[in-house]
Amino acid sequence: MESLLPKRLVIERWQEHATKMTKMRPLHPFSPVVVQFLNEVSALILKNKQMRAYPELMATGYWLRKANIIRIQQDFMKRNENMISLARGVVLHFAPSNVDTIFLYSWVLSMLAGNLNIVRLSQKRNEQLEVLLEIIGSVMDQDKYEDIKQRTLFVTYAHNQQISQFLSGICHVRVIWGGDQTIRTIRDIPLPPLATELVFADRFSTVVLSADQLIHLEDEQLSKLVHDFYNDAFWFQQMACSSPRLVCWVGNDREIEEAKTRFWGEVTAKLQSEQYELPTALQLTRLTTAFFYGAHTYTDAVSTALLHTPTRVEVTEINEQIRETHCGGGLFLELSCVSLLQLATFVADKDQTLSYFGFTKEELKEFIYSLQGRGIDRIIPVGKALDFAEIWDGYNLLTYFTREVDLR
Repeated sequence: MESLLPKRLVIERWQEHATKMTKMRPLHPFSPVVVQFLNEVSALILKNKQMRAYPELMATGYWLRKANIIRIQQDFMKRNENMISLARGVVLHFAPSNVDTIFLYSWVLSMLAGNLNIVRLSQKRNEQLEVLLEIIGSVMDQDKYEDIKQRTLFVTYAHNQQISQFLSGICHVRVIWGGDQTIRTIRDIPLPPLATELVFADRFSTVVLSADQLIHLEDEQLSKLVHDFYNDAFWFQQMACSSPRLVCWVGNDREIEEAKTRFWGEVTAKLQSEQYELPTALQLTRLTTAFFYGAHTYTDAVSTALLHTPTRVEVTEINEQIRETHCGGGLFLELSCVSLLQLATFVADKDQTLSYFGFTKEELKEFIYSLQGRGIDRIIPVGKALDFAEIWDGYNLLTYFTREVDLR
């Protein structure tokens, strides 16, 4: 196993360490030492000047603050009142390559549940991940966090069935973040009989906008909406599962056209002010994907993009091919509906997050009950699509990371 981790996180005899972890006792859920450790990691992230170039990691820093961890603990205690909840044991996490820092959330929640954790990181590296791992390692090196250090193992290796089999064979929970094929490959590796598994597969997300509400916004309000949309859609180059790829407009034809003109004009101005740029390869992929959509009968129009302009494709339906083909990188499908309930007819199991603007909670509840299926696991305001929570893809992670002891 060739290590690409920061030196302070390298464990030469990793296999021996992993085996040793199986003989250690888990910690109790929300152990004070874990809460304090995470608070120190949070403080270093928020103070680190390099992190300021990565707003998604600054958001992670805020999520790790003690105040938020205490809120999570209180919710957990309330949900599990009169229950005895204990850690499951060793949790093995397979982090995705496209949004590599997502591993931190499942690792943190599993650690808060008291588990020992092995995290397999992708060999694809970037600056923000390197800085994040260096911060984690610097805090973990302190003597007072030895209990956490002994219960944590970060590994990275090229796809190797034997290593994955060894790690899978010693875990009590396996967490897989990745594409559908990655999940199929790892699922072929057997787990111990008493082990369980969580999978976070490819998903597709949508933003729904009320045209009538948008055209009546003041300029400052529209600027705020577009700022929030930018954070949702353009961080991680639109590759996060919760980043909107479909923009659904609700209203009549006149309202929608007026809303589109205002909205996309402001989005273009935002991209220019942020000097947002894509790698050349992704720009070409975005263009060819848009032309691919344009060759099909479900496409009404294609608006190709300049450097600081989104690529837009007007469609009349959303099918499996459309979802599977989307490449990210600022490519937006647009669908017009006369009502929010009409959108329900296009929802599929693969759909994860619906971010919204201009609708009441009662309208959204009516929409949820109209689905009558597995599609849509999250409905949140525009600007919150990438906010991680303990409930993700329909799982309450803390529930899956703990086991309940039946005492009568």
